Amino acid sequence: MFRRSVNPVLARASVVALMNALNGTIGLAEVLDGAELRLFTNAITPSKDSVFADFAEPTFTGYAPVTPLTWSAVGNAGTDGLYNDTEVNITCTATPTPAETVEGYFLCAAGGGAFLFGERFEDPVGIAAIGDQLSLQIVAQLNFQLPVSA
Repeated sequence: MFRRSVNPVLARASVVALMNALNGTIGLAEVLDGAELRLFTNAITPSKDSVFADFAEPTFTGYAPVTPLTWSAVGNAGTDGLYNDTEVNITCTATPTPAETVEGYFLCAAGGGAFLFGERFEDPVGIAAIGDQLSLQIVAQLNFQLPVSA
């Protein structure tokens, strides 16, 4: 089942880091590169105040956090502000007992650190048999309109 991020929710600390990247204090790579992609199975909707401990990860064989993520510009990143990670495929390699439902994904700092951002899927993905998989591509749009001064 393929999913593409639609409307991820950023943690407060991520917003500060991204603003620093936009004003040139640090680069975008320093904010997102090296982050871990993790899935969650509990019925939580990520918020700006979410923390790592809020999320229950799947236990099916074949699941592991995906790291490191490497982000690259898409199209004209200078004006569109689009960045994406390569498509990630996570495949179940043994019959899960019990079956699991993946509700969404989240990114955290390396080693299970701070929650960066996450998103709950509109349609959860069931993992019930060998070969069931989730393909995910995350697109981060950093597009801010600055007012023009007179």
